[in-house]
Amino acid sequence: MLEECATRLANEGNPAKIAVYELAGSQDEVKFLANMDVFFGGATSTYAFYRDQSVLPYVGDVNIESILAFMRSIPRSPDVSTDATEAGDGKESPEPEAIPKPMQPAKPTLVANHNTDAIQAAAKNLVRELSMETAGEATRSHIQTQILVCANFSGSDAGIIGQLAEAAVELNGRFLLLHLDSTNSKNAPIMKRVGSSLSECPIVRVADTRNKGFVVHKPKDDEDALVGRRYDYTSAAGLALLGRDFEARLLPRVLNSEPRPTKLTQPVPRIVGSMFNETVMDQPGDVMLYLYMDGCPHCKKFTEIYKKVAMELRSTDTNGISLVSMRGTRNDVDHYAVSGSSYPRAYLFAEGEKETPYEYRPTGDESGEMSIEHFKQFLEVYSTVDVMWWDDFVKQDIRNARRVKPPTLGGASSRDSGEDDARDEL
Repeated sequence: MLEECATRLANEGNPAKIAVYELAGSQDEVKFLANMDVFFGGATSTYAFYRDQSVLPYVGDVNIESILAFMRSIPRSPDVSTDATEAGDGKESPEPEAIPKPMQPAKPTLVANHNTDAIQAAAKNLVRELSMETAGEATRSHIQTQILVCANFSGSDAGIIGQLAEAAVELNGRFLLLHLDSTNSKNAPIMKRVGSSLSECPIVRVADTRNKGFVVHKPKDDEDALVGRRYDYTSAAGLALLGRDFEARLLPRVLNSEPRPTKLTQPVPRIVGSMFNETVMDQPGDVMLYLYMDGCPHCKKFTEIYKKVAMELRSTDTNGISLVSMRGTRNDVDHYAVSGSSYPRAYLFAEGEKETPYEYRPTGDESGEMSIEHFKQFLEVYSTVDVMWWDDFVKQDIRNARRVKPPTLGGASSRDSGEDDARDEL
């Protein structure tokens, strides 16, 4: 509905854009549209909110005609008003007819106070408690960039939730603000996933769930989140700065990794996140990295195919390419092209092209034999190595054997050899 409003206003040449958010069926969820200037939201009332943080009260029905009338009532800026000469005939354009404005004042009053009830109501759906019970809802949210604050929210830090709401407003709804109670031991798995622990709180993190992934960023120095520091977790200004620095790509990633194995398995070594650079990026030749998830039936099927192909390459003495695997749900890879949450998937880091790997996604509905052939064809096409399969290796051995001169067998040739030796002696 709001997209249609935006289109119609644009066609009219109206400078006011419409709606970042739209009230959904319940007050617990907000649908985010895209980079607009205004949203309609609120708990019991409906408001329009501008990027400049001023609030226009809106009490009309949430339907197309009422919203359009409301937006048309907003004064046009002089720098975007249509010049008379742009009408095409050089004549001044007639004034548009006045359009009735149902259920709202003709000239809404701007309110620029951050602490107004209107802003707090509008920000209500942008601030949520995070726990093991609500983690799934957060990862499925339409808002895919999220600031997490872990602190003693059941005690001394309970009063700073209002600061989270103001930060959400200051960031124009681009972030969810999630607060997690550090005194609840059940939240420990969440902290482990974001590269920290409950004992290290208070801390702040930024989670990015775009591209079907879960990428976590942190301040360069965790102490920057403490009171009075750059990303002061008790301050709306500090949290808003954290969000803006994330958007400016100033925050490093949090990389999870399992412990390094004491011995690499064969024929497919299983590596962990901390080994990625040394075993893939810095390793000479082509490297195929396979990411899997325990318990995934498609992963189990492709793991067998992957091992068979690796064994076949080893048996044919194909050099210059190695196949490794990694448990994707427990390890992070610091490479922009390796993202997503679906498994199985694999990436070929070809020699000389490791910054732009080729992605291979096995299909789970093929038979094993077809998948083997499909995977082999992928390697044949994209690898910089002339891969050789077992059938080719056997054929080559037969061809090589045919090229070798057959050995001389007994009889006359033996006697001739003896006669030659006798002549040499004379």
